[in-house]
Amino acid sequence: MLGSAILEAPTGLACGYLLLSRFASAINEAVLGRLVHLRARVLGDSRKSMLSKVKKAKTAWSKQYV
Repeated sequence: MLGSAILEAPTGLACGYLLLSRFASAINEAVLGRLVHLRARVLGDSRKSMLSKVKKAKTAWSKQYV
């Protein structure tokens, strides 16, 4: 395709590696995502943490402690 074995070999290896890594990531996400629900749990905990910090900051500023 490229006309040179020196260019074709690394290009093929890179494409193969990228395809394999995407496949492994998809399997990992499908298996662990459904079993553990880790992403949803982490996002929910982060959201609760950020909102509680915002509420604390608002109450501190409204009471003129700062």
